[in-house]
Amino acid sequence: MKREKGALLFLVIGGMELSWRYAWANFLTTSILHQLFPFPEAIVTFAVAAAFTLFSKGKGWRIVSILGLQVFGFIFAALRIVYIFNSWSYSFLSQTWLIEFFNTPRSPLEWLNLIVVLFLTLMFWLGGVTLARRSTAYSTLCSRFDLGIAAFALLFLIKFLLWIKGGIKIEDPISQLLFFPFFIFSLLAIGLVRHQSTTPRDFLPGYQGIGVILSFTVVVVLFGTGLVLFFLPYLTLAAETGYGIIKTAAKPLGPILVSVLRFIFMQGAIRPEKPSPPTKGGVGDLVSPVEST
Repeated sequence: MKREKGALLFLVIGGMELSWRYAWANFLTTSILHQLFPFPEAIVTFAVAAAFTLFSKGKGWRIVSILGLQVFGFIFAALRIVYIFNSWSYSFLSQTWLIEFFNTPRSPLEWLNLIVVLFLTLMFWLGGVTLARRSTAYSTLCSRFDLGIAAFALLFLIKFLLWIKGGIKIEDPISQLLFFPFFIFSLLAIGLVRHQSTTPRDFLPGYQGIGVILSFTVVVVLFGTGLVLFFLPYLTLAAETGYGIIKTAAKPLGPILVSVLRFIFMQGAIRPEKPSPPTKGGVGDLVSPVEST
């Protein structure tokens, strides 16, 4: 049971750290590079760094071996993110794009873009490493919560000043939405740590089952809500992109589909009317016969 709680606490703290880090990364890449920071690659970089650190922790390895593993993982993650940002047509596992990447001359602006991408990749990698090494004490989590609140406050202040003073409005709807999963993950992490650090408490007689069920329900609801809010901006962008692709691909098929639907539904609606019988010139012919009751 303690092992499951430890894994859940680790995931929740990781959601805290990823929320404010990705908010800043996406703000910088949107304002400087005019491109979103790749969301799956950010999560994988953060998770792989934490996994490498946990794997090498307590194994008695030499410092050179640990540094070699960390450097290898960071280089692979950085190459992958650079590959995504440049939108190479070659395969990632081929050597063609690597040769072209190192042999292509760059302008000062392109060097600045590359430095920004590498810096953000290092930020996610170091975040995963420090997450695996950091203590999960109550005071530590409170300080990390304060740091995240300060990071979001500074981010919103910078965006507000750019809009008011400079008239620059950065289209970045993801950063402010990530504050809500950060807040939910933070409350859940602090609650889990405080529950583990205090002395064990007994429920009232006859209410132990209800207390366990309510506690489990609250944890599941908060964790699920945090996950949904965390992945919601990316899923929304993916849905909009997919809708645009489907709309563009299905545009030539529109007239054909309209013709098929007209052929199916208009055949039953349009029927030739039967000619009415000729009327005679009498007055009695103009009056319809009355039906009997």
